[in-house]
Amino acid sequence: MGFFGALGKILAGKPVYGPEAGTSTSAGSRGVQPGAGQPENKMVPVVRLGRIKAEPNDGHTEVWADVRNESSVPVRIKRIHLLGATRELNEDVRPGDTRELLLYKGPSPQNDAARTADVEYCNEAGNYFSAHHEVRYHQEPNGQWEVSEFILRLPIQDLPY
Repeated sequence: MGFFGALGKILAGKPVYGPEAGTSTSAGSRGVQPGAGQPENKMVPVVRLGRIKAEPNDGHTEVWADVRNESSVPVRIKRIHLLGATRELNEDVRPGDTRELLLYKGPSPQNDAARTADVEYCNEAGNYFSAHHEVRYHQEPNGQWEVSEFILRLPIQDLPY
């Protein structure tokens, strides 16, 4: 796409970088990175982290967030990798549903260096996936850092195990 094509999309309020007109946006085609030996046309469920509630308390923080299953199949959220820690969740989320889950409990972040969060989950067939999210922060007036936003970064990774 050229400069004027991008400018036209901006003026029309459409995303500049995204699916082209006429392409499918089903879960199986929304940016999937197949694992070794996996068929490329397998339906890949999309899981997205949403609304955040950070609860700082005396040098420790709890990060709660909405976990949304945007697919048409149930998934089990296995674990989250966030702020240098891994938390086992093992929570089922039905198609289209959202669950508020505790994603992190530990020392408060000292800066905004931990920029990624990975949600590992599986479908009923036992296929595993990872949804990579960018982590954004804001700094409170007292100097404390808090997680403020998760941004899903496609493609969803199809894990080989």
